[in-house]
Amino acid sequence: MRIILLPFSGLYHIILKVRHLLFDWKILPSKRFDHPIICIGNLCLGGTGKTPHTEYLVKQLSKQYRTCIISRGYGRRSKGFVQARPTSSFEEIGDEPLLYVRKFPDVQVAVDANRSEAVRHILDSEIPPHVILLDDAFQHRSIAPGLNILLTEYGHLYTDDHLVPAGRLRDIRSAARRADIVVVTKTPSPLGDDEKTRIESHLKLHPGQRLFFSHLLYGDLIPFNEKAKTLNPIKTDGMVAFCGIARPEHFTGYLKSICPHVTAFCFRDHHMFTESDISKLLHAFDKLENDDKIMVTTEKDAMRLIKSPYFCHLNSIPLFTLPVEVGFDSNETFYSEIDLYVREYFNHHPVH
Repeated sequence: MRIILLPFSGLYHIILKVRHLLFDWKILPSKRFDHPIICIGNLCLGGTGKTPHTEYLVKQLSKQYRTCIISRGYGRRSKGFVQARPTSSFEEIGDEPLLYVRKFPDVQVAVDANRSEAVRHILDSEIPPHVILLDDAFQHRSIAPGLNILLTEYGHLYTDDHLVPAGRLRDIRSAARRADIVVVTKTPSPLGDDEKTRIESHLKLHPGQRLFFSHLLYGDLIPFNEKAKTLNPIKTDGMVAFCGIARPEHFTGYLKSICPHVTAFCFRDHHMFTESDISKLLHAFDKLENDDKIMVTTEKDAMRLIKSPYFCHLNSIPLFTLPVEVGFDSNETFYSEIDLYVREYFNHHPVH
């Protein structure tokens, strides 16, 4: 099937190559702002762990600087610029921005498909942020960030992939040359030095590009409804797990490592759960013969359930979310690169 689809990927490659040349030759404009702007993104359709990496940057940066996240707001029904609030719905701002604003209430979160217009809007606000994070904007060349961070998943490196529809890449591999930092995500921990050297050689980084390696860190299960607050998830011996994320194998694999009986349901990325989906989950839960059984989903999927008309059907089921963070093999070195970029700007523009 991939061989059949390769000609279509080849045509798409030509279109993207021309687009990039138009930006390189400045025929198409790319706006650069005199402000610290960090882009975090990937070349593929998802599954690189962008959300926990964005959260990592927010946690670190917000200790010193007023921080803002600007996202497209995938899956939302609203249009144009929208300032996110903890009371916003998934339909208004999308699942990832809703997760960000609920986890970081002191951080500005905004959505707009036009990243350049969103930045202008944010910088014109009464109290503008010190640092702006562009979530999933690596392919949006109408804006030129000061620092580009490119994520690629271990085991699915962009150098081994093809453009859609033959593969999962949404941009050409040569676009990676615009990255200042490349992070290989979801690596086994610890990752051997020989393997790191092999990957660095395989990626063929350009001079000046820095390479880092990160891994997933799962936390304790968190109650998501009142029923879950009455149970201790450590004692569970059976669970129904469900998610709508790009690469669910890490989520389901971790749960299977901590629980002897797991029934997993994997939906497409950003899936909006229907009444039929909830019925399937409830049926699977009823079939579990374990005494201490629970239901588990991801934090991002939970955002699409909060104001769902079918969420109430899960009231009698102990529902938990599984939080995930990222750790870096050289955590201090990675963040020092980010901090250096921001500090260099504010050495000439004092923080107010």
